[in-house]
Amino acid sequence: MRLYEILLALSCFALLMSTLFTRKLPRLSGIVASTISMSILTLHLWQEGYRWQMFGMYILTIVITGSLCWKSMRSSSTINLWKSVRYILFGLSCVVITLTVLLSSCLPVFQLPKLEGSYQVGTFAMSLTDNGREEIYTENGGDKRKLLVQFWYPARVDNVEKTVSVFPEDPKMLAAYKKGLSSFIKLPEPIFDYWKYIRSNAYEEAAVQHSSVPYPLIIINHGMGTTRLLHVSQAEQLASHGYIVASIDHPYSTIATTFPDDTNTDYRTTFNMDNFYTVGKSIGTVWTEDVNFVIRQLDGLNAGHMPSPLTGAIDMDKIGVMGHSFGGATAFNVLNTNPRVKAAVNMDGSLYELDINRLADKPALFLKADKFAEMKEQQRKGLITDAKMSSIIAQELAIMEKVKQHGGSIIQLEGAKHYNFTDLQLYSNLLQYAGITGTIDGYRGSSVVNHYVLDFFNKNLKGTGGALMNGASSEYPEVTFH
Repeated sequence: MRLYEILLALSCFALLMSTLFTRKLPRLSGIVASTISMSILTLHLWQEGYRWQMFGMYILTIVITGSLCWKSMRSSSTINLWKSVRYILFGLSCVVITLTVLLSSCLPVFQLPKLEGSYQVGTFAMSLTDNGREEIYTENGGDKRKLLVQFWYPARVDNVEKTVSVFPEDPKMLAAYKKGLSSFIKLPEPIFDYWKYIRSNAYEEAAVQHSSVPYPLIIINHGMGTTRLLHVSQAEQLASHGYIVASIDHPYSTIATTFPDDTNTDYRTTFNMDNFYTVGKSIGTVWTEDVNFVIRQLDGLNAGHMPSPLTGAIDMDKIGVMGHSFGGATAFNVLNTNPRVKAAVNMDGSLYELDINRLADKPALFLKADKFAEMKEQQRKGLITDAKMSSIIAQELAIMEKVKQHGGSIIQLEGAKHYNFTDLQLYSNLLQYAGITGTIDGYRGSSVVNHYVLDFFNKNLKGTGGALMNGASSEYPEVTFH
């Protein structure tokens, strides 16, 4: 809960006790208590903003404040209620307060992890259109492939400015994300209205912090049917440690993509495990070309051919790619097909390209959820009865072992499920009980992933660090190397 929400809950309970169980309340005390409570409510609405989880507390505060003022103004300063009625009202009010606190705590206006690097972080988004490719997901034959890319970078913040929100502040754009994510999480859209208050650690269009050497580039790819906005904390942490990060929204494969011109796209990509290695592979080709196109565009941006605060700030000879799920598989595919990419991180993504002969001699980091060891053991013992699936798993494991020979690593995060490699693990502890995230604390999971990703890229793009890549660490007992 936020500060004024906590204060409002405490003042509401104190007012409740004063109203129901204080026989003779001094008039001035009643007026002062009511004023304090209403001031807290006003400050909460003004500074923090309303949210539906607190509606019960709002109503209760107004009703109790009114009752207390009326009680203070009466000459007798007493309210004659049967003792049983007092306790019933007290019990019902406590139920309202408790439910409000639970709802506000379980569906919090959470904070992204604080930046751990030495740089402050700036951000901006821009759309890029590939005029050389037709858009395959629209009905208009002349449509070209248009991408949205959001950048995070080391920034110089001269004045005290307000950080940007994670989700768009424009109501129509926010509605598109709420609609998409509510469908994904299987909960009604209005429940997520409070997302508009979630703020990042980045400053919009802040000036880049100039350095004697340019910053390496990391490209992030979201998972299938999600959004780049589930990887904000990862992007911010990398930028705070001296990287320029470009996070791509792959249109029509996201829950929603909203462009600066107020247009938006929805999810239209369809495939399943039965056609993953045919249809999925063709979609992977589209995503791979998206990444390659962005790299080419950044050559021009870095050279000053388009307006950007990042002109001359990117080291285009030091490029890493990372991603989650399908985006992780894409990152690995780009590593093996684009000679300019030096290293890649695949966060729990099943590979759609299983040709071991296509592997480049470059390092990759595979981050796996806690069922990975069990799956390996079942495969080793021949317990996977589906012959096709067993063959696929065998090929993927062989590729991972080959990657280790190229300086890569395979690590498993105990207590993590598939979405613990995204910011979704920060949204609510209830996701754990829905089976979406694992038992590891969301902030701990985020910290472990961010530290290992940072150490891997430091080692392979900057030539520093790399201690975490050497094996087990007492600082991170949740991590197992395979």
